[in-house]
Amino acid sequence: MPIPLLRPIAALCLITSFALPPAASAREMNREEILKEGETMAFGLLEHFNHRYHGRSWVDGVFWVGFTDMAATSDDPKWLEALEKLGNRKLRHSKEEYGPWVLLHHDDVKGAKEPHHADDMVIGEAFLYVYEKTKDPAVLEDIRRRVDEASTHILGKEAADKAAKANELGWRQGLTWYWCDALFMAPPLHARLSAVTGEPKYREAMHTEWQRASDLLYDPQEHLYFRDKKFVTKTTRKGHKTFWSRGNGWVMAAFARTIPYLPRDDPKRDWYVNQFKEISARMASLQRPDGTWSPSLLDFEEFPYSEMSCTALTCFGMAWGINNGLLDDKTYRPVVEKAWAAMLASREGNEHRFMGYVQGVGAEPERVRARKFTGYGNGAFVMAAVQLAQMAPVQVPDIPALSAAPPREEK
Repeated sequence: MPIPLLRPIAALCLITSFALPPAASAREMNREEILKEGETMAFGLLEHFNHRYHGRSWVDGVFWVGFTDMAATSDDPKWLEALEKLGNRKLRHSKEEYGPWVLLHHDDVKGAKEPHHADDMVIGEAFLYVYEKTKDPAVLEDIRRRVDEASTHILGKEAADKAAKANELGWRQGLTWYWCDALFMAPPLHARLSAVTGEPKYREAMHTEWQRASDLLYDPQEHLYFRDKKFVTKTTRKGHKTFWSRGNGWVMAAFARTIPYLPRDDPKRDWYVNQFKEISARMASLQRPDGTWSPSLLDFEEFPYSEMSCTALTCFGMAWGINNGLLDDKTYRPVVEKAWAAMLASREGNEHRFMGYVQGVGAEPERVRARKFTGYGNGAFVMAAVQLAQMAPVQVPDIPALSAAPPREEK
């Protein structure tokens, strides 16, 4: 589906195009240059927060997932030291004390704990990397307990009965992973832990719940995921289906982080690969001229912004697909290179040189502001940098100026 052109008057009213030159001219980047960008982003955020190693929430967890990807490219002990400092730190969250290497418990809207909430799991990937390096059993203890409990729940009769009625139940009630972001937060840990421990139960539970989420949220005609059940019948003002770009970026990245840990003879592997290819093709067709994706994938006019968290997650996923022979290099390399060019351009004018144009925490398409950066945005940038480095040398093409909503007027 072609992206509709902006109406000039609407464009002037709704957006501000920041004249940020992406580069004086198209240029080439080698592996070392790309990894340097990732390292600068990773340690820059730590310095920004005064090396406090705060939090294990999903916002922080996505950053640390990217950090572990960078750590795996280097022999410098500073990477592992930072991760060990993160995990060994005690912290307080929602009035509770959490010890070293312990996953958080998410509170629902009523303040009750959700014991199997996917957001709590994502930091486990960073912890698991430390275990793989150190073999310290204390690092693995809580991760394994929580994933085992979640797997038992997912494979149990109660979860199966609710999933069978998912179309009738409330949007939070039918599934354990009831929103598409959850596919990034929990399944990669299930798959990786299964590979590390040899326990097939974790992988079986992942297959079961991802299939349930796909049955409910994946649109086989559009080859895109709805963010959650509320959006299955929701349309934009123009009558387009509402597909949140970052939500689909989460899914793209989830495939890239999960498939590597599936055994070659896993009967479900081809299902993941085929859906990954379908979504990749659809996302490539929806890329904006500036290399980004709009917050609302099918309605460029309603949200005509250069949204960078989707862009970085999609760039990561597609680059991984190229590197692993699942996506055609000739077809997808230009898409990835344009996305990378946009990611670099988004740092211009940002006080900390972090990736800007990131939609804030949310669950649907919203406005994007040029100076907005987040931990999950920076983490996605670092993940993408690692994969781009494997593709090097890469071209950084000229792109049009990025677009964002006007800054809020100060009172």
